[in-house]
Amino acid sequence: MNDAPAPHTRYHAFDSLRAVMMLLGLVLHACQYYVPIPLFPGFDFRDVRTSGLAGLTFFGIHTFRMQTFFVMAGFFAALLCDRRGVRGMWSNRMKRVGLPLLVGWLILFPITISAFLFGIAKREGLPAWETTLAWWTTGQIPWVEDWQPFYSIFLISPLHLWFLYALLWFYMGAIVFRQIGKIGKGAVGRGVNSLFRRLTAWHLLLPAGIGFTTLTLLISPSALFDQSFPVFLPNPLPLVQFGPFFAFGWLLYRNVDLLPTMARWPVPTLVAAALMLVVYFGVTASAIGPDGRNTMRLETAAVSSAVAWLAVFGFIGLFLRVFNRPSPAMRYVSDSAYWVYLAHLPLIYWMQGLLFDLPVPALVKIGIILSVSIVVLYASYDLIVRPGVIGRFLNGRSYPSARLGLRSGTSATPEPSPN
Repeated sequence: MNDAPAPHTRYHAFDSLRAVMMLLGLVLHACQYYVPIPLFPGFDFRDVRTSGLAGLTFFGIHTFRMQTFFVMAGFFAALLCDRRGVRGMWSNRMKRVGLPLLVGWLILFPITISAFLFGIAKREGLPAWETTLAWWTTGQIPWVEDWQPFYSIFLISPLHLWFLYALLWFYMGAIVFRQIGKIGKGAVGRGVNSLFRRLTAWHLLLPAGIGFTTLTLLISPSALFDQSFPVFLPNPLPLVQFGPFFAFGWLLYRNVDLLPTMARWPVPTLVAAALMLVVYFGVTASAIGPDGRNTMRLETAAVSSAVAWLAVFGFIGLFLRVFNRPSPAMRYVSDSAYWVYLAHLPLIYWMQGLLFDLPVPALVKIGIILSVSIVVLYASYDLIVRPGVIGRFLNGRSYPSARLGLRSGTSATPEPSPN
């Protein structure tokens, strides 16, 4: 029998985990311009000064960040569905995910693409400002004919907002599968739930996740997680590959009494994830043949899946142990994470291009970019977003800024409310 959560339980640990995974995007994208190998076919979006550590950080974060985030997304979607029903969940998600995707993309797309073009032009030794201005005024990319495929790749791409687009599909899928679960007076749903609990009791949930995800990764030619939506169409690869993580989060909420079992061995699990990450780098480094094909697809898929699921279980356990209590600081981080992530990419891309000619090592540039970005993003959040209409738009409510709260001698973070 499942232990139903209290009506107004707030999952502080998962609030924090979701925020931290989102904020790791800043680190990932700050490193992107300095990886040793080109990431975009036909467009060398890199500084001439690169760093192996930047590459390890970039690709390492990619192995677990969005997987963990989608687990949290599934958990909170199930929570909303439980508290507000299907219609309430869908209405809430359209306000907090669908509308920010639409509005955010319309505002951020041209700023981000122009920053991207600026960085490429710097690398190619072309007049960067003229290239960017020409794109803004004529919609054309001058100087290099090879850049013309840029239009078909990025013209209607959701860019870093792809996860919001994927979430809309996952929410729709959850509603469909919820209806399927009602077949036979709920027998299908009870069967899935029973299997989840049995796998947990037999300590087979982690191996089952690794095995199933390995199969989904084998669908991809690279045998790696696909995080691309070149256009606003349902790319089946990321939906199939990340869908099980969302489903796991959904079932985790439906069996919330099992959470203590997730917190038993977080440190050994994360150590295992780190060791598997070393294996992952070794496999992926030797898997690509001279023709660009992956010659070790099964090994790549298995190791990628193992890193992801070990990290998911490890981080869930760690955050349940360390952050599962009210904390004004972590609540502030959780509240700010959405804005900081949405706004960070154009800022980071522009800074990468502007720092191109600075004769310092790549790691110094990354440090500068992260430092300035954090100051700008959090200052804008605290003074403009948090107490204003943008805060209400993103989070459903506005709060007094921390700066104003400190001046008045009151707490700027209200008491925790239901998720």
